[in-house]
Amino acid sequence: DLPVETLPNAMDFLQTALPCRLFPFLVAALPELCADPALLRVADLFLVKYDENLGQTSLRKHQDKGIISVNIALNKASDFGEGGT
Repeated sequence: DLPVETLPNAMDFLQTALPCRLFPFLVAALPELCADPALLRVADLFLVKYDENLGQTSLRKHQDKGIISVNIALNKASDFGEGGT
């Protein structure tokens, strides 16, 4: 797992992209949880690289910190086999 705050270029991008793109999408998709995108905050943000050859094929059982969890696949759909989030 790689905390995104350790990637300065990623943090610069996300500080703009999250409020402009992701937060409005979440408000539209989940209006019962939040009516204003400006009220949304990130509690935890990290990248996970699954690599069967390196032995990481999943995350251990855990509980996320926030009331909304979002997973964004960075691969093409054809890169996935079976299962997954």
